[in-house]
Amino acid sequence: MDTRVTKLERYFGRVAGETMADLPIANAALDVEAVGFRPWNEALVGTLITPWAINLVRLPDDPGETDLGPGSKREHRFPGGTFAFLEGEEADFGPYGLCSLFSPVTEFVDQEAARIAARAAVAEVFAENEAPGEDAGGGSRGVSRRGFLRGTFTDTKGVS
Repeated sequence: MDTRVTKLERYFGRVAGETMADLPIANAALDVEAVGFRPWNEALVGTLITPWAINLVRLPDDPGETDLGPGSKREHRFPGGTFAFLEGEEADFGPYGLCSLFSPVTEFVDQEAARIAARAAVAEVFAENEAPGEDAGGGSRGVSRRGFLRGTFTDTKGVS
């Protein structure tokens, strides 16, 4: 695992233990875990599970990339669509961008359920776009790629 990802986990682990632990949105069944990070367009991209959210995270290779400044938003294009990231910077691992996928995460019963959702989200971000609600063979999938990531689901066969 890249040292920036390890440092990202360590930093958010401290946040989870110090700042977020007693908040009602924190899910005590979840731990901080980086999932599915891979290189993409001069950055590492993956998901970060925390007790309060699952975020798509972008760690740019260029430490000077946050020219818009921490707290600003920047859009990045992926095969699965364009996503807006909130920019930040941490001394331990440099600039990063967060795109909220699930928040709060109270519906996840355990770490494995959150891990499955995080892996599926990464797969969808990097999957080529298809027509909403259709798979590559033209059949109905019930959930569009964008709908999954945005938490909106289509009901095509009585399943939502």
